[in-house]
Amino acid sequence: MNSGVSFTQSTTRKLKLGQLMYVIVFLMCFDSVLKIPAGPIFIQSGILLGLFALLMIFLTKANSGQSSISKNLPDKPTMILLLYAILHIALAKNIDVYFAILSYLLIYAAMYTLVSYSYKYVNWRKVSKLAVTLLIATGLIQYIFINALGVQLELRGIDSSYYVDKGNLGTRMRGFFLEPNWYGLALFSWLFLYYYKQQYKKWTDYALIALAIACLYLSENRTIFILLIICALSIHTEPYIKSFRRLIPIVTVGLAAFVYFYFSISETDFSDRSAIARTYTAANIINMWFADNPLTKLIGHGLSNWGYFSNSLEFSRSNFTYEQPLTRRDNAEIYVYLFEMGAIAFAIFAYDLLVIGKKSKYLPLPIFVACIYLSSLFYPIYGFIMYLIPLMVIRCEIFRGQQNARTLN
Repeated sequence: MNSGVSFTQSTTRKLKLGQLMYVIVFLMCFDSVLKIPAGPIFIQSGILLGLFALLMIFLTKANSGQSSISKNLPDKPTMILLLYAILHIALAKNIDVYFAILSYLLIYAAMYTLVSYSYKYVNWRKVSKLAVTLLIATGLIQYIFINALGVQLELRGIDSSYYVDKGNLGTRMRGFFLEPNWYGLALFSWLFLYYYKQQYKKWTDYALIALAIACLYLSENRTIFILLIICALSIHTEPYIKSFRRLIPIVTVGLAAFVYFYFSISETDFSDRSAIARTYTAANIINMWFADNPLTKLIGHGLSNWGYFSNSLEFSRSNFTYEQPLTRRDNAEIYVYLFEMGAIAFAIFAYDLLVIGKKSKYLPLPIFVACIYLSSLFYPIYGFIMYLIPLMVIRCEIFRGQQNARTLN
């Protein structure tokens, strides 16, 4: 009798958590259409639902005396980074700004915990297929509206003037996201998870993958295409480079970061406006880092203090008025991390890359994580990391030894 009740409860939990994740992912694919104002910020309804669900799970377990969900907390490197970020409260110039910036990492950790808790109850192959399909559909709708009908979708309270004097930003495919970069990063992430989970592919799968790649092309994300090529190479070259698998993620990211900073300092004549906006600021930050005292080199100038120093020291190319909001970060994340959290943050990242290289059974998984790191060279991904459910799923597979579940999900 007890066995039957236990089986029924397990089945019910599986259905509820599976359905919940479907709804969360569905909502998140509509991004800015479903962002809810919460004071000075907007919160995506899918994220809000996820946080509420995690709270209910925690309260239910606490009230019933069941085991806690602590075993589903994020992996060790993520927790180390979170703890280090919390300690940075001691350096905060503005406590309100600090908690606003810290909240991004806290929400990411909470969503990661929910994904970890529900992992085995969710058919991630079907969820990723849903996400890719929705992102393709919303991308085509937005692209047709602006390029065929001349109608700019105005989302999250931002009108069409937001896209004026910004090159082709307003005509690129971006779905229901505010900018093409976020659309591209989301589609790339879900596409990778879909390709990885869809072990036995039919012609319809390849058709969907081709459509997704076409959408990435129309979004004109050069960085995303490079990441796509890197992931494809890792899939097809894995049998030949198994002996180097552990080191490939950290070598890839480390070499890219070195080249990025080297060209930022030595090359100042970029014709690309987007490149200049990043390399100019990166050069200023790396020069400041060399001039800092040893302690500041290690711990940085404090998480959340970028806006304050950017206004006062005028080192950012994108902050041309020097009156930006204190919560605003910059066009790329890597030099913001170096400035705010110093060499210790980079040591944590290196540790993470070494660990995922060691733990993963399949090279494409740590390479995908490395690609998210690489995107920080060009995008301010800190504020977007909470949306990357595929990253959380892949990290669960790596750190919880669930890669054998590939064919089951």
